[in-house]
Amino acid sequence: MKGTLRYALDAIGPSAIVALLVTSFWSMVDTAAFIHDALPIVLGLLGVLAGKKILGSIAWATLAGVCAYGATLYGFSLLT
Repeated sequence: MKGTLRYALDAIGPSAIVALLVTSFWSMVDTAAFIHDALPIVLGLLGVLAGKKILGSIAWATLAGVCAYGATLYGFSLLT
């Protein structure tokens, strides 16, 4: 299978994962305090992406995401 159909089929898996993550995290975001709720989630997901791209392993990607999420929450705790 080549061409556009192959690219479309290759995109289904990552698209489904992103849809599940958005659905899972949506209830954690409070609209009254959006930045305090959404920023750790976004930075945690970016940490996962960076860990996978830079280090190439899902274990390192998970660790990078957890560290980014935890560091953001810790940073917010220092500000309050």
